Amino acid sequence: FGAQMVSKQQETYTQAGQLAEKALSAVKTVFAFNGSDFELKR
Repeated sequence: FGAQMVSKQQETYTQAGQLAEKALSAVKTVFAFNGSDFELKR
């Protein structure tokens, strides 16, 4: 029972980490596109 709980907890943390990584990558992409718009206007 305990090993199953630990395994499920690790799986959940892994999924949360992957989601956070995707979110941070998306933010970087948005900033990059906003920066390119600024450079084009300059």
